[in-house]
Formats: sequence, C-alpha cells, structure tokens
Amino acid sequence: MTRKRSRNRVKTRTRKTMAVKVFPGAFASLLLLATVLSLGYLWLGSRCDNLGRQISSLEKQLDQKQREVLNEKFKWSNMTSTLQIEKLLQKHGIEMTWPSEESVVRLRRTDTHLQLAQATGGVVND
Repeated sequence: MTRKRSRNRVKTRTRKTMAVKVFPGAFASLLLLATVLSLGYLWLGSRCDNLGRQISSLEKQLDQKQREVLNEKFKWSNMTSTLQIEKLLQKHGIEMTWPSEESVVRLRRTDTHLQLAQATGGVVND
C-alpha cells in the first residue's frame, strides 16, 4: 500500500535563476522626457500655425474695412460738396441766401476761466 503523505510537510520550491534585463529607470525617464518635449513642440507648432492663419484672416478683414472706410469718405466728400448741396437744394425747392448784416449775431469768446482765476476768494462755502 501506498503511504499517505503528511500534510505538515512544507513544500520548498527551488527557483531557477533566469537572466532578466531590467529596464533602467534613468533611460525610461529620459525617454519620457523626450516624448513630452516632442509632443510639446508639435503642440506649439500647430498653435503658432493656427494663430498665423487667424492673423492673416484678420489682416484681410482690416484691408477690406479700410477700403470700405475710404469709399465712404469719398461718398461723403461728394455729398457735401457745394455743387451737390446746390443740386439737392434745387431738387427740394429750397432757396437759400446769405443773411443780411443786421441778422448776423456775432458772439465774442468770453474769458471766464481767466476771470475765475483772478477771483479774490471772498466767498466761502461752508
């Protein structure tokens, strides 16, 4: 008959020694740093390209607005010319003449700021 093995016996394993290459931590951190720097460089490059496109589109809008302003100034100067105003007055049936000398009121510029500076200061507000 076979003998029963006792359960109290401790099993011992023998480990086989294997050659395991350990990935060095310094090399891993250097590789991680290079990866982070390259991704940051790519992100900055794409950001700069995007900003460049935005700037060029805004410059085009600025040129367009400047042309519109110049066009409106030209229209305004044509509308406010004396010949154009006379045509509009005739079109609407408005007759305008220069005022007579008696109806002109001339105002002189007062020097109130000089008068206030020369005040004696006798009035005190409490």
